[in-house]
Amino acid sequence: MVRRFHVHVPLALALVVIGCSSGSNKLPGAVYASHVPVYTPATSDGQMGGTSYGDTPDETSEGQSWFFKTDRPMEEVLAFYEKNLPGWKRSEDRTGDGPHITFTHVPEGAEKDEYVQVIVYAGQVQIHESCRPGKIKSN
Repeated sequence: MVRRFHVHVPLALALVVIGCSSGSNKLPGAVYASHVPVYTPATSDGQMGGTSYGDTPDETSEGQSWFFKTDRPMEEVLAFYEKNLPGWKRSEDRTGDGPHITFTHVPEGAEKDEYVQVIVYAGQVQIHESCRPGKIKSN
């Protein structure tokens, strides 16, 4: 299977301080990720969406990600997500953009190949969701 990814024009977001313990949604346009807590202290570093095309329409998905910068130690950020994402699958990757830890979850009511991820890098957190086409609404 050949996967191609087409990135839509990034959605502009002002840099703001993000609060997570209040449970408020700081992920504009989220379908499944709206309940994912955002680590604090962190600042928004943008939002991006796109479409991944497979060989068949059934292999096509839409995704969006929210990015946050933090100056806190990676271990502290990981401890926050380990505490707040019980039951999520944790994996480690040491390739590409440097070592990072990914927490993955298939939300209740999700269709085939839909999922939410929290990816923790040194100095950055990315919250990502992958959905069937048509579920993500443009902001």
